[in-house]
Amino acid sequence: MAGYQVQVDKAAFDAALPAAIEDLRQASTEFIILVADFVVRRAKELAPKGATLVLENSISASLPSHEPPGLVIEVSATDRAAVFMEFGTVYDRPEPFMRPALAEAAHGLHAIDVIGRLTASTRARLFVRRMRARGILQKQSSVLHLSAAEQRTVSRQIGQRLRYRGSRVTYRRPKKGG
Repeated sequence: MAGYQVQVDKAAFDAALPAAIEDLRQASTEFIILVADFVVRRAKELAPKGATLVLENSISASLPSHEPPGLVIEVSATDRAAVFMEFGTVYDRPEPFMRPALAEAAHGLHAIDVIGRLTASTRARLFVRRMRARGILQKQSSVLHLSAAEQRTVSRQIGQRLRYRGSRVTYRRPKKGG
């Protein structure tokens, strides 16, 4: 089999590398800003509408900042009622708006589907099928008027039917003194 040889001009490569890294940093910053804008816009659409629209108007994104883990943009709702609307209280049901907006931005089910296509393992394919079925159940629960208990039961049944039942690799600790 014939081999390939590639010759790289090290000086030209070293000279072009900082510019390429800066271009990549700029492109990733623009992309993250677009995602943050999408999350803000979608959260405002999903936010419970009150008479004053205070909650909707309090949703915003911070300016990008470079911190140790990387580029950070915080999307937040500054209204005091936002936490109670998102997670509910003892007396009121939750009306989430931030978490669904983030899930849509992350393309949750689409990303899971891509991962499932990239891998050929049965376990991954069944995981993708479970997530799709649960996503469909979540979307249809309001149409079908399912209670929370009925949703849990159906979700459990989906999990049991689409569970991987093949052999599993387990690690066993060696016995002490043996």
